[in-house]
Amino acid sequence: MTIKDKVGAFVVRSREGRPHELLLFTHVDFSDAPIQIPGGGIEPGESPEAAVVRELKEEAGIADLPLVRKLGVSECDWQDALLRRHCYLFDGRLLPEQWVHVVSGSGEDHRMRFEYRWHAISKAFTLSGDLGVFLKPEYLPELYETTIGGS
Repeated sequence: MTIKDKVGAFVVRSREGRPHELLLFTHVDFSDAPIQIPGGGIEPGESPEAAVVRELKEEAGIADLPLVRKLGVSECDWQDALLRRHCYLFDGRLLPEQWVHVVSGSGEDHRMRFEYRWHAISKAFTLSGDLGVFLKPEYLPELYETTIGGS
């Protein structure tokens, strides 16, 4: 079976007296597309960590975010291949409230417009495909601090 390696960036911020929030984007021009986290493919010879940093720059215009830790690797079947996604947690507390970014790079999302916003996450919230694997208190306790035991 073919293995397709990808990366995902969970960017979280905390603010005094408010729940932690996750950075998510929607496609400005494709309203039917699911809400997502930044991420994408790993180029030949590129490490997963270098790929996630590059993808943050290309898909969100974000550079130099503090890397908190690697969350892990999810695996699922995808288009006759095994999709292996390396996911990382970044500290986004210095990022703006919201913005629209035109994707750079040469991938299939080149020139698409992504709108980024912060979202407080409940235990019931999920992301499409394998992206929701790490949206659990055991992987991202900082994101669920205000909801553990409460809702």
